[in-house]
Amino acid sequence: MKKHVVETAVLVAAALLLVQLAPLPADAAPKPLKVFVLAGQSNMDGQRSVNDVAEFKGTVKAIESAPLLHPEIVAIKTAGWLNLERDLEKDPITPEEQAMLARATSNQGFHYYGEGRFFILLGKAFAETMLDLMGAGK
Repeated sequence: MKKHVVETAVLVAAALLLVQLAPLPADAAPKPLKVFVLAGQSNMDGQRSVNDVAEFKGTVKAIESAPLLHPEIVAIKTAGWLNLERDLEKDPITPEEQAMLARATSNQGFHYYGEGRFFILLGKAFAETMLDLMGAGK
């Protein structure tokens, strides 16, 4: 099993555990919670539309993962193709930027750039979303 799949599974399991440990009001009977994780890359763009479907309100929530990426890393990693403001031939990656990439990313070509911070924030987003769907996040 690939390392990023295992890391994602561990975060989802941790988020589920947090949901189970969340305190509920004494008079509230626990409701069954079905969790479906639709994880993907840019080919999953249509999944965010569930946030706009009235029938799903309060029971389904898509989590945007792109904002969880560090903006400086995205700017460097996408320079010259998505980030057209920077031409790497005219403005190459500086030693400081290279050092930051070495500290903050892996050499794998995953859509999250191997950024460990991403998984921390994604796990937090999963937990907060599940708590909100359960009504405990209010």
